[in-house]
Amino acid sequence: MRHQLVEIEKQASDPNLWSNPQKSQQVMRQKKRLEEVLSTEAELVRRSGDISAYFELAREGENVDADLRREIDSLRELVDRLETETLLSGENDARNAIVTAANQLRVVELTLAWAGPFVGRFLSAFGADVVRIESGRHPDGWRTVRYGLHREEVL
Repeated sequence: MRHQLVEIEKQASDPNLWSNPQKSQQVMRQKKRLEEVLSTEAELVRRSGDISAYFELAREGENVDADLRREIDSLRELVDRLETETLLSGENDARNAIVTAANQLRVVELTLAWAGPFVGRFLSAFGADVVRIESGRHPDGWRTVRYGLHREEVL
């Protein structure tokens, strides 16, 4: 990875790179990603070394229980964060795309303004079960097409 970072830094130092905004953004994103990976790797190595040193001190009779517990808890938090990042990463992760899985959502929509029905339709299009409840005196005129599991109840 360090070799890749060196290559990316060479590309980033090229003055001609900045004349192509798309290419420069791609290179800088790659550079940032590699720097983050290397930084995380260094952090894991440092923390595991600290924990090993605490175990060595404990074998020699030092009372390091609180320090060791703190380091292990801190390492556990870092590993949990990395696990979450790994689960949410994929080939499209670097594209800043947001993917929504709303198929387990149930939304009760009680709005009259344009934004409310629009959001209800949007969530419904992504699989949410949207229940629209509106007054019989003020029906919503935006509901001409139903998307997904979209139910309308007039009171």
